[in-house]
Amino acid sequence: VGAGPVLELCIAALTGPTVDARSVIVDRVPGSGHDLRLLAEYPPDRWRAFAAVGNGLLNLLRLGLMSELRGAGYRLVRVVSPSASVPRDWQPGENTYVGDRTVIGPGVTVRHNAFIDAGAIIGPGVTIGHSVWIGAGVILVAGVSVGDGTIIAAGSILRNGIRIGRQCELGIARTYRADVVDRTFYGDQFEGGVRIHSRERT
Repeated sequence: VGAGPVLELCIAALTGPTVDARSVIVDRVPGSGHDLRLLAEYPPDRWRAFAAVGNGLLNLLRLGLMSELRGAGYRLVRVVSPSASVPRDWQPGENTYVGDRTVIGPGVTVRHNAFIDAGAIIGPGVTIGHSVWIGAGVILVAGVSVGDGTIIAAGSILRNGIRIGRQCELGIARTYRADVVDRTFYGDQFEGGVRIHSRERT
């Protein structure tokens, strides 16, 4: 359920003789979430759903749709590409996508609404929080921890069991060797990283 390339990836991963998968494009209604009336022919007692919308910059949009689907009574599925390598009986969080040729090591924890793009390598004992977006080809070395709402650019390497805080954006494809505190942004103009502070309301 959703729109755009995430929806297309999910349908491609689910296509097969044992799965009846349908894509439903839902529009966002200004000020009131998504229009779920298009799901009327797919009742929640017979169908399960996956919120497939947005990209790395729109994790909150996908999270919002996920919440709306839950509220409508749908059970949320996980989508793992048939070409991904994952441990037997591995159970990531609801509404998690694992892309083509991704390798998941033993003891990996992935919480709800994570997106792991094609070709990523997730080492043993890694922890990935809620609503994390991991770009294509990212390598997370054993023991790395990634906080909720963080975005990691394609091609990045996280080493040495480092901890990445919540709501960070590692927007430069490079090797990260040290911990990153909450709400830190790395981009073309901020190669050394800049922390985004929020003002407390009084």
